[in-house]
Amino acid sequence: MRRERLWILCSILLFLALGFFLFASGGTDDTHITYWVSHALARHGQLLNFNGERIEQSSSLGLVCLLALLHRITTIPIPILGHFTGLAFGAAAIAWAVWLARAVSPRLAYLAAPLVATTGGFLYWSTSGMESSFAAFAAVLALLQCARFQDSMGADAPASGAADKKTAGREPAETGDEAADEGSIDEGAAEKRASNEVKAGEAAAAEQRPGGERPVDRGLLIRAGLAMLLFVTVRPESPVVLLCVLVAAVAGHGIEALRLRTSDARRRLLGALLLLGCGAAAVALLLAFRQAYFGSFLPNPAVAKSGGFALSEGLKYLWRGIWANNVAMLLSLVLVLVLLGRDLVRGRVAPALLFTAAFCFAYLGFIATSGGDWMPGARFLSQAIPALAALTIMVIDRMIRRPMLAITAVALFAGLNLFGTLRYAREDLGFPGTSALEFAARVRSGIPEPGFTTAELLNRSHLRDAPLIATLLDLMRQLGPTSEDPVYLMSGQAGMIPYYVFLEHGSAARLIDLYSLTSDRLLRCLPRNHLKQSVYGSAMSYEYFFKNQRRIRKDCRLPKPTIIFSTSLRPPLRRLLAENGYTVVYHQKGQIRDPDRGSFFQASARAEGFIAVLKERAEKLNVKKVPLPW
Repeated sequence: MRRERLWILCSILLFLALGFFLFASGGTDDTHITYWVSHALARHGQLLNFNGERIEQSSSLGLVCLLALLHRITTIPIPILGHFTGLAFGAAAIAWAVWLARAVSPRLAYLAAPLVATTGGFLYWSTSGMESSFAAFAAVLALLQCARFQDSMGADAPASGAADKKTAGREPAETGDEAADEGSIDEGAAEKRASNEVKAGEAAAAEQRPGGERPVDRGLLIRAGLAMLLFVTVRPESPVVLLCVLVAAVAGHGIEALRLRTSDARRRLLGALLLLGCGAAAVALLLAFRQAYFGSFLPNPAVAKSGGFALSEGLKYLWRGIWANNVAMLLSLVLVLVLLGRDLVRGRVAPALLFTAAFCFAYLGFIATSGGDWMPGARFLSQAIPALAALTIMVIDRMIRRPMLAITAVALFAGLNLFGTLRYAREDLGFPGTSALEFAARVRSGIPEPGFTTAELLNRSHLRDAPLIATLLDLMRQLGPTSEDPVYLMSGQAGMIPYYVFLEHGSAARLIDLYSLTSDRLLRCLPRNHLKQSVYGSAMSYEYFFKNQRRIRKDCRLPKPTIIFSTSLRPPLRRLLAENGYTVVYHQKGQIRDPDRGSFFQASARAEGFIAVLKERAEKLNVKKVPLPW
């Protein structure tokens, strides 16, 4: 145990160091979609979108509630809580991955920690402040609790501490971990000890109930049910993934019961059915709450993106993600299928292996069928990394019996992870924390209002938006909106920019979301085939809006917006805006990259943004210059 804790601690420190020095803060401005709902819940006690409606604009109900609770307790700004909560869940997922690996491979379980800590996608998204690391942690927690309950259903599971009584008084040096530390493992002695523990468990079981059958451990079942309830609240696809895992567990233990025809096998099947019932109850509870509160079974972003599902695009996304992180994952997954199939044929499969393998393949199946994701860094795949690491350890353990060779294989796998991580950082996503802190200091000194947090400004998308936000807030103050006469804004940017607008102006502002992520107004009033369906959402183009303005005003009750803002202003869009009565009052350009031109980090991000205002309103505005930190 001492060695395991040391590996976990070192891996977490490596994870934090790599995250800061390679990525600073990953992801996009979508964090603030969730942050706003947390703010509304903490302040008003309601789950509201930007426009004050009961629309579930965040994809992670669990993270919304957690951040709101932490903010109420600590009063720490939600963007700071979001950033450090992501890192904390990343660290927790590393530790829980080891404990999950222990259930499928006790000999090498501690090596799951460095496998998770060195995977580029997991690192990048754990620094983002989004729900990815929370989802990864919740998945591993649910898998582990389900496996523990299922283990308790077997006749060979120690009951009520019986094994502890039998082995009381033994020296710690007799355990497998300590023996491994001294360089060798006495496998014969280990098998004898395991046999004694099984017999002790059977004896205790026989004492607990006439006929030798133990009652169901309700405590473990309740813990598994709560872990599953947490898991289904973290991501929109989690309920479907969970039900697939539990159905696979019932099928696997059903095969086991048919082949073995023993009371032990029947109890395992009963355990799988009980878990399926608990999981179905958790899903039903979540869906019932969503329907009652929001009037929809799914979060609004999931509804908006559902039209973009495409298997071919999903398979491409999955391949790109595996290739960028570690192509050896493919070999690991194939070998998992082989070993799982062999165990099923033999009639006995470890519950932890069955649950974890079912989760990984169910999640990969979702990625493929959903068409993937538009965000960089294989966001969807990152949520399965801890479970994949546990399976990889199991494969290496069962395929390579010599300890040193097995450890070498794990080291090679971790090396490939690290290679992919460095490639991510150099070519695509890298932004060193030292440079990010320098940029953040420039913004905070040059743009004191509205009081951005350093945690936000470590992110390149937020750095890009900071000057535009300061300018937009100044324009809003000059326009003087009220709740009775609100200013309508239109954009495809529904993250940090509207967060700060609504934080200051509340119901005096209204957002027309061109991608329908934060509002369902366009989804309800326009034919779906008039919107472009993709993984970005259900998009309405500027051309369509201006061409169908009368219809949109009548059917959607949306007026012509006073302000339009976005990130890219190409000549065709500038002409379109001018033709429809808008003046571009603000336009920023530039690139955000590591200021050291000879740096290892070659990645850069465009820092373009614009604000256009109706001509009759723009003439009365005074646009102040805001310093650009780049």
